[in-house]
Amino acid sequence: MTEDAETNPQMDLEGNQVCKSSSFPYTDDYSAPQQLHREACDQDRHGVKIEEIESKLCELLEAMSAETTELGEFLKKERELTKELYCILREILVNLKTSFNIPAESVTKLKYANKIKLDTEAQLVVVWPGNKVDSKPLKDYSPDVVLTVLWTIFPELEKMVKAHKEKAKRRVGFLERIRKQMKTLQKAFAEPSNEGFKLVPDESVESSHVSSTQESTS
Repeated sequence: MTEDAETNPQMDLEGNQVCKSSSFPYTDDYSAPQQLHREACDQDRHGVKIEEIESKLCELLEAMSAETTELGEFLKKERELTKELYCILREILVNLKTSFNIPAESVTKLKYANKIKLDTEAQLVVVWPGNKVDSKPLKDYSPDVVLTVLWTIFPELEKMVKAHKEKAKRRVGFLERIRKQMKTLQKAFAEPSNEGFKLVPDESVESSHVSSTQESTS
């Protein structure tokens, strides 16, 4: 019986030969030492991946910090320029004594207003439904609203500048003519210089003076 077990291989129920091992239990893929080695390698790879993520995250944070600093600088400059443009525009409108109607649909943030007007003091007057009115300086609005308003009024502002230029040109023409006429009148009343005069002696006076001298001599 023992010889048969040793000489004849063990067969399973389907008639397939079954191999036996007396040292380690058999596995389909890896032996126990190979499995432990694979897990150790996986742990090493996982550790390297974490370090790479931390390194990339630090780089991103540094880049974001630099971008944030530049953003703050640009926002500060934007506020300064907006205020300066408001002051310049206000002075121009005061001198031109003019105001502008702004189409509500051209200003996205104010598109539901019934009427928008930029007055001579550079105040943006917004009339809402229900006759509610908001009025505040243009510089108090966001930069995109300021840019939209400037973009809208520039064509009309250019026409006004041209009209004022033509008026100034006509005035200059009249002033030039008046200056020319007054220079002519000035010359007419100007006193002649000493070099322009030559004294001409009176012959009768000179002859009488000579005769009286001769009598006294005789």
